[in-house]
Amino acid sequence: MLIQPVKTCQNPATRYPLDQLCRDLEALADRQGLPGKNTSVAAPSGTAVRGGEKTPLPAPSAELLRMALAELPNNPGGPFDDYEDWVGIAHAIKGAAVAGGFDAEARADFIKWSAAWGTHPDDAARLWDSIHNSHVGWGTLMRTLEEVNPAGRERVRLAEAQAAFAASAATNRAAIVGDGLAPFGGFDPKAYRPRPFLLGTSIISGFITVLAAPGGQGKTSVLIADILAMCSGRNLLGEKPVRPLVVLYHSAEDDIDEAGRRIAGAMTHHGLTAADLGDRLFVTSGRGQGARRIKLARMGARGPEEVPGAVDAVVDLATSRKVDVIAFDPLAAMHDLPENDNAAMNFLMDLLRQIADRTGAAIVLTHHTSKAAAQDMDAAGAGAVRGASAVVDGSRVTRTLVRMTPKEAARFGVPEDKRRSFLRIEDAKVNLSPAGSARWVRTESVPLGNGADYWPKGDFVGVAEPWTPPTAQSGTVADLARVQAALMASPRPPRADPRSPEWVGWLVGTVMGLDVGSPSTPKEDRTPAQVANLARVRAIVAEWVRSGGLVEREEPDPDTRKKRGFVFVGQSAVVLDENTAGGPSDAEGADDDE
Repeated sequence: MLIQPVKTCQNPATRYPLDQLCRDLEALADRQGLPGKNTSVAAPSGTAVRGGEKTPLPAPSAELLRMALAELPNNPGGPFDDYEDWVGIAHAIKGAAVAGGFDAEARADFIKWSAAWGTHPDDAARLWDSIHNSHVGWGTLMRTLEEVNPAGRERVRLAEAQAAFAASAATNRAAIVGDGLAPFGGFDPKAYRPRPFLLGTSIISGFITVLAAPGGQGKTSVLIADILAMCSGRNLLGEKPVRPLVVLYHSAEDDIDEAGRRIAGAMTHHGLTAADLGDRLFVTSGRGQGARRIKLARMGARGPEEVPGAVDAVVDLATSRKVDVIAFDPLAAMHDLPENDNAAMNFLMDLLRQIADRTGAAIVLTHHTSKAAAQDMDAAGAGAVRGASAVVDGSRVTRTLVRMTPKEAARFGVPEDKRRSFLRIEDAKVNLSPAGSARWVRTESVPLGNGADYWPKGDFVGVAEPWTPPTAQSGTVADLARVQAALMASPRPPRADPRSPEWVGWLVGTVMGLDVGSPSTPKEDRTPAQVANLARVRAIVAEWVRSGGLVEREEPDPDTRKKRGFVFVGQSAVVLDENTAGGPSDAEGADDDE
């Protein structure tokens, strides 16, 4: 039973001071063994404690703590009549003050706040001084205020936001203003150090590189080949490292054994030994025994936040071994943020930039593309990268892996069943290179030779190796002369459409002695050599049309009278030198040969 204080005696003519009445009643309660605010119980409990905190959150300032107390009702009959409730909220107030570094100021404010109920200042002071190592603080205080005075909590929240903005504004202003403005004097180009490229122009010290591709398309195979190139100092995929580099590779989705299989297979295929890598490769894993589950960021109550200690840990690992390159494979496993949220991904990229700045290392990330972009990687460009644009915007280099298209396979003479093994590496942030001059790689399935017990064949791993497309040879002037002679001798002009059985390319192939099959041969039955020769003939015909040696013109079809595209002789080929031309000395000789 609670004994509520009264402000007057029964006789209105005789006033009895409220604080004296409270002390007398508390003394009576103490003699009777009843609970009262001067009872010596220091443990926080009761309804005032709305959930503990591992570490008390500090109050933002003494002024805001004072404002919170002013909004926290402490009238008789209010939420803190019960002794344990009063003790509990005292713990939260002191925890917030001690964590904030203004214990002395808060002590006086707490004593003043407690007096509103009628508590004697000595009792409040004794309670405050008896509290040590509180486990609750500002968070508990604000949750309690939200329950007992929501409007007051909103006023405190607004004041807290305004104070935080003011403090942040002052810091940012000082950082921007600095020492003021000075005239620019950096006009000497030789005074600048070269950009710190580490591998070709793809990986740069202190910056972020993204390698993106659809799932299962060879990202890890290409990344491992790049890592081995950097560690060994060798050119494995068309780019040479500036020197042998120290690399930290974090395989977030594979265990250490699977990562080891892929690295060992690539080393065997490229003829590398442990001596070639020295002690320059460090590998960590996010799965299995001994895993290091590195998560840099997550969603908190107020939005994206750094996982405590994660950035510092990565920096410590990299600096302890003087790492030049840090590779995270894949990016999606390094955070718990919504990928389509630009603000969240900006936050993540900023953490990665902090790692790059603090270590001086290049950061390499593998990332997936969207399912829609995977259907046409060439058209998507940098937009193929999955999620918010902040990932591309936050990187210095974004490369995409583009699988060989059916048209490219036909042009290069690659069989359809082998086409998926060929990939173009494109710089998606600059522009797309023509297929013929792009940097190509081919993935090979390489046996590890580790067969044993129930698995006699052992394992196979995908390994990336460089691939150079066959160069299409152009036709010579003598070739053109012979084709022109054949056209003039033909009873009807050939068609310009490659789909027609009367296409001019069939005649060109015959004249040049190239095995292109026949118009009736199904595509799937053509040999790789025939596919390559057809691609060469298409290129030759297109070149002769551009140069004027052949002319495409629409004429009525002699059979149907419908207009169709036909090919005619254009500017006559003139062969001046038999040796350089590779054929007869003049067009008449070509006619005789035909």
